[in-house]
Amino acid sequence: MSLANRICNSFHAIELHEANSFPSSTDMRTSLWKAIRMMWPACLQDDSISCMDAIVDADSEDNTTDQVIWKAYSHPWFSRFLEVLADPHLVGRTTMSISSHRIPFEHLIRHKQLGGRGCATRVRLEKDSKEFHVFKGIDFRTFLAQNDDEGDSAIKYTVRSWHNSNMMLITMRPHPNVLPPP
Repeated sequence: MSLANRICNSFHAIELHEANSFPSSTDMRTSLWKAIRMMWPACLQDDSISCMDAIVDADSEDNTTDQVIWKAYSHPWFSRFLEVLADPHLVGRTTMSISSHRIPFEHLIRHKQLGGRGCATRVRLEKDSKEFHVFKGIDFRTFLAQNDDEGDSAIKYTVRSWHNSNMMLITMRPHPNVLPPP
């Protein structure tokens, strides 16, 4: 059984013979990170990895991480993701009201996906910073997780909700229990 199948079986807690899964979540993560360490230097040499819509598939032909195979490609749904984000019926007034203080997405160092609809992530702004912040936005991972065959209704609802909550944060008066933007 391939590494990808074993990871899925373990992640979803599908009860199978141990050879088709992992003994524990720790073993699964160890195996996954070993595969990433093996393939990452080669990935960095591939020009397609720097594309905004790059997806990297990693797998092995057997159940080990000794022979990891990988492929970087542009995801075919990325243009749909951009269309949903730019839909004027969902955007509302948020983009007109955002302050001039902006932090480029590539400067965020992601640490942990937080609860909710998948739109909040614990981040640091600098590599050596000890301070954490919360990035609240809709990324491609959220789009893929909420994709549906009903005209993207789930992700459109999330985009609309994000704009509404963002508008509330932007227009809210300063409060001693709410930190201002960095």
